[in-house]
Amino acid sequence: MDNEFEPRIEKDQEISMNTMRYRSNRFTTGMVMLVITTILIVLTPVAKSEELIGERIAVVSAFAPELEILKSEIEDGSVHRINGIEFTTGVLEGQDVVLFLSGISMVNATMTVQLALNQFNIRSIVFSGIAGGVDPQFDIGDVIIAEQWGQYLEMVFARQIEEGWETIPFFEYPYGNFGMMFPRSVTVVREGLDTPETRFWFPADQGLLENALQTAGNIVLERCTDGGLCLPETPKIS
Repeated sequence: MDNEFEPRIEKDQEISMNTMRYRSNRFTTGMVMLVITTILIVLTPVAKSEELIGERIAVVSAFAPELEILKSEIEDGSVHRINGIEFTTGVLEGQDVVLFLSGISMVNATMTVQLALNQFNIRSIVFSGIAGGVDPQFDIGDVIIAEQWGQYLEMVFARQIEEGWETIPFFEYPYGNFGMMFPRSVTVVREGLDTPETRFWFPADQGLLENALQTAGNIVLERCTDGGLCLPETPKIS
């Protein structure tokens, strides 16, 4: 399925952090609330080696125990070590997939996802990670299916002057500041654009989003584990 905001995939090309934020999505760790976020992106397939030529869904996790559960469910699994990163290919719920960890921080996520794009024929990305306490209406264990995403840690650090804060005038600041830190939009380029565009929000692929929401309607999350550990409230999917 086509996505208006498909990124270009160019092998062996260095990419900026802004471009990677366009390709992937954000994830942060919150100390007060932990909210699982799912980000869905569709990519244009590119030619790969004969060994890994089949199209796959990249299932990327920020949490190692979560990845181990997925690996235990995979069929016809095969492990590939590339530049020290472990990629597991196989079939999950009838879909050809490649599973791997993103690593912690945007830098690691950039490196591992780009490495996967270079080595495998990836047609879409499903990412799950820890969103932190972004919205107080959500609690520990809640699952959030993101319709759009943005990187609020893309900031300008302003200089304090008598009148307040001095920012760089040619950047856009669509949201309020956190003291000296001003979240800003990013300027990105994609295939089909004559000039770069500046934006903060990037939509998830509509087809994948609809599939995720439909599936979520058939899932009931448990409040307690088999070992008797319980959350304060029954988790919900939003």
